[in-house]
Amino acid sequence: MLTAVKSTKMNQDNQFVKEYSDTEENIISDEFNRVKKNYYLDHAGTTLYSEKQISAVFNNLSSNLYCNPHTSKSTEDLIDQVRFRILNFFNTTSDEYSVIFTSGATQSLRTVAETFDFHGDNIDEEHGVFSYLQDNHTSVLGMRELVKTSKIKVIAKPALMELSTRDCLNEVVTTRHTNSLFVYPAQCNFSGFKYPLELIHRIQQNGIQNTNPSNWYVCLDAASFVATNFLDLKQYNADFVCLSFYKIFGYPTGLGALIVSKRGEKVLRKKYYGGGTVKIAMSEINWHKKRDTFHERFEDGTLPFLSIISLLHGFSTLDRLVPPRDNIKSMIRISRHCFNLAKYLFKSLKELKYVNGQRVVKLYHDTDFQSIDEQGGIVNFNLLHDDGSFIGFAETSAIATIYNIYLRTGCFCNPGACQRHLNLSNEELRKHYKAGHVCGDANHLIDGVPTGSVRISVGYMTTREDVDAVIFMITDYLLSVTGKMSKHNINGNGYTNESMEFDKIREAKLSVEKPYNECANGLLNGISAIDLKANLSNDIQLTKSSYPVTKVKLRQLCVFPIKSCGAFKVSTKWQLTTRGLKFDREWMIVRHNGVALTQKTETKLCLITPNINIAEGWLELSFPYMQSVKVPLICAEENAHILSTLCQSKVCGDRVEGIDCGDEVASWLSDALSTDGLRLIRQSQLDKRKFKNNLQSISLSNQDQFLLISRTTVNWLISKVDDWSEQSDQEDHLENVTDRFRGNLIVDAPEVLEELKWKSLRIGNVVLRAGVACTRCQMICIDQKTGDKTTEPLRTIARELQGKLTFGLYLSQADMSGDNRYIDCDNDVIVEK
Repeated sequence: MLTAVKSTKMNQDNQFVKEYSDTEENIISDEFNRVKKNYYLDHAGTTLYSEKQISAVFNNLSSNLYCNPHTSKSTEDLIDQVRFRILNFFNTTSDEYSVIFTSGATQSLRTVAETFDFHGDNIDEEHGVFSYLQDNHTSVLGMRELVKTSKIKVIAKPALMELSTRDCLNEVVTTRHTNSLFVYPAQCNFSGFKYPLELIHRIQQNGIQNTNPSNWYVCLDAASFVATNFLDLKQYNADFVCLSFYKIFGYPTGLGALIVSKRGEKVLRKKYYGGGTVKIAMSEINWHKKRDTFHERFEDGTLPFLSIISLLHGFSTLDRLVPPRDNIKSMIRISRHCFNLAKYLFKSLKELKYVNGQRVVKLYHDTDFQSIDEQGGIVNFNLLHDDGSFIGFAETSAIATIYNIYLRTGCFCNPGACQRHLNLSNEELRKHYKAGHVCGDANHLIDGVPTGSVRISVGYMTTREDVDAVIFMITDYLLSVTGKMSKHNINGNGYTNESMEFDKIREAKLSVEKPYNECANGLLNGISAIDLKANLSNDIQLTKSSYPVTKVKLRQLCVFPIKSCGAFKVSTKWQLTTRGLKFDREWMIVRHNGVALTQKTETKLCLITPNINIAEGWLELSFPYMQSVKVPLICAEENAHILSTLCQSKVCGDRVEGIDCGDEVASWLSDALSTDGLRLIRQSQLDKRKFKNNLQSISLSNQDQFLLISRTTVNWLISKVDDWSEQSDQEDHLENVTDRFRGNLIVDAPEVLEELKWKSLRIGNVVLRAGVACTRCQMICIDQKTGDKTTEPLRTIARELQGKLTFGLYLSQADMSGDNRYIDCDNDVIVEK
């Protein structure tokens, strides 16, 4: 049972310090209207572009004719103007640095790795050292595969920080023939720690400890830092600076720069040349002459000149929205704003405690947020239960979606920092990998140990309301006995209007406070509450049941014709195809760009109710307060050949060929969901989408042909949710909660969670092979009758299953002999364990 928050006053020294004036805040807010119903807190992933910024880009491109820079001198001159603007942004000039346009920071790092000359003028063929900080981004680790030296050295944070305090004047400078390279981040994208920029000069002068004398060069991964901080290259003259512009401006993406000092130019040796990088080249003999200007020798082919030109609107947007004040640059003001927000959040999270004194949040940082010189606008953490055990980041991510919060989870492509802060050994990381965990998956806890964390990162347009939403989410989700906190409870815990604007948040954006008036604690026929509780403990230690485990009752079949829409329920029998239940997930709704619409982004999809009339050949769709619309069940295959090439979409990473169902239903869907440009497409019979084993054909379902849900397990889950304990119609509530899991086969089983032990099922002459448990997301927190979001049952599943977000069992057909077979609800389900 979760316990209430400890009643303590918010520390008075944790008041948010404003950098912007009220007028500036209002102006900024007006240019991000599309974010109004959300809280965007993943600026370290990418920041947001201003709407006026994009309008300016459009107006510029639509009113001017820009030719290829190899054709047009005016376009080439405009690109040079952008180079000048970039160098000015970093307080330097073309006399000191060159700007090479790349696709982003990653390509910039790769360019340095491929072209850096470690040999120098050493006559003994000895090479210099490639050294990097442990807390570097994965893109830096990848440099190890390309650098032309076998001397590779990783530096831990303590050793680097010790180096920053050494006295350069005491070092003995010896003759140096080889070249060595050190790479480190100006700001850690995991924790927001700012590494001392003074290290640049120290390493250039004295290198790294315990290395041979060499000419040392410093490559600064500045992608995270420059997004919200001012990098002064006149003061901190790194040899190579790598960055991505979408981190700063939000748009354009796919564009970055490698900024190279005049000193650094001497040690980059590029061999390959493409169009535009040579003055002359001959095809019959291997002879060419490269261009004289340094950046021209590195920019192969035609530059993304329209994106480069668009950078000018990014620079002007920052200057306009956060203008310099009192001789303080825009980026310095942005840095202050982001630091103040992060400090406010850090201290607020640090103070949260359960009534037993246990902290709610485990923070991962190298600072206490006292100095802007050491800390950027990133707060990294994991949530804890009241017993100190971890809540996995995947659970936090799913819950954040319910509260309309955009955040980032995992290791953020920084394995070194993640390993260090989470205190994971190399052996533990190998163990996690063997257990199936890979970068980017939802395996958030392995044996109770977190594999990653939660990152909140702020930008220049982030508000205190955005940060307060995170604090509200955590308190609302974790810290009350019932699982939700009323306004009275929040005020009773000492949170003042000065520290949190919860009332405003509730009224403006969050819908999770709606009463759970449709919930009930339903019980299955023949199983009393006393029997259920006697067979279960809180940690799910199941006891053997006296029921025979040979037969299971199939209560209902659910067919979901349109992906993510309502169910057509069958209590008799239904035909099978080689893909699963006939008509199940054969259609999907796509946006104008071909991306499938799901309840994750549009909860009202569940209100589209299908009715299949096989006799008349129609799929009829209904929506509240609208006339229904009909879609034919039969599509001519010749139409598929014509239209399938025009209508492709993605489902779970797969390409899907589909047939457009026409303008009438498209218009109806757009009206129902208040979204322009929607289309209904049907999976073509020619589409060859298969499950991962490459044997079973599947429809537009997420993973497998069927999903089985046990009402016995659902009923047990209901008994664990405090808010669902008192309901008038128990059977109706049981059906309502079961509907959230969107299963095809709804069964009554003798034991709770026993379906996870099944190997196969026989229903008449149909044999189904058991697969894996279904991993759940925030969709199960959507009431399928109303479309409202709640925090349950995801929270209870995570708690009762010790962090595993699974519920239900995937199934597939063992016999694919033909389409003339049925699953009949009157048949018993024979189970093999």
